[in-house]
Amino acid sequence: MKELTQALVREFLRYNPVTGVITWRERDRKWFLTYRSFKSWNGKNSGKVAGTTHKGSRGKTYICIKVDGTTYKAHRLAWLYVTGEFPDEVDHESGDGTDNRWCNLRD
Repeated sequence: MKELTQALVREFLRYNPVTGVITWRERDRKWFLTYRSFKSWNGKNSGKVAGTTHKGSRGKTYICIKVDGTTYKAHRLAWLYVTGEFPDEVDHESGDGTDNRWCNLRD
């Protein structure tokens, strides 16, 4: 996988800063070994909400998204998507780890 950049995150994902929802974009054929896997992945995932919920080590629930074999917390991907910087930490102002609205995230 290439280094995780804002451009790559924007190629794979769509982030709505008002709702905090992250969905999968249709992925280009270049990311797949076969045409069949390309058609299958896009048919199953394109336009769907990305990620699953996981409990963190402190018992807080977060949305996590696996991008090319590496799992990232959705709020960190949202931060990268908007700012172009991958943060060391991002805090949810409301305390709800699943609320990834831009107005709820802070570095």
